[in-house]
Amino acid sequence: MKKIVVSLSEDKKNVNDHFGTCTNYLLIEAKGNEIVIKREVENPYGGHQGGCMVIDFIKSLDADVIITGGMGVKAVEKCNGYGIEVILGHIGPVDDIVGCYLAGKLVSTGEACSHHH
Repeated sequence: MKKIVVSLSEDKKNVNDHFGTCTNYLLIEAKGNEIVIKREVENPYGGHQGGCMVIDFIKSLDADVIITGGMGVKAVEKCNGYGIEVILGHIGPVDDIVGCYLAGKLVSTGEACSHHH
């Protein structure tokens, strides 16, 4: 089972443009290309620059993958150290983006953010 964490926008229908400051994440557990469980998880650092502390929280969820619009360089490095795959550069409907990921058609297209980190 693969655990995917997606940063949610305020409407909870789209991927947020920045991982650390969103207020909620969608935690998805998938087996192959089938979603088994979906649940929202509140970001304990939401709305703040939680920085790398957010990554420790995500690690506590046993995440394998993070999908988001953007993330700071240090947070990406910390994810890499934990063995968490980071997919950047995707903003839009959560279901479409996760569907592309599960179909093996989603790759990281963005660079890590270098501002304010």
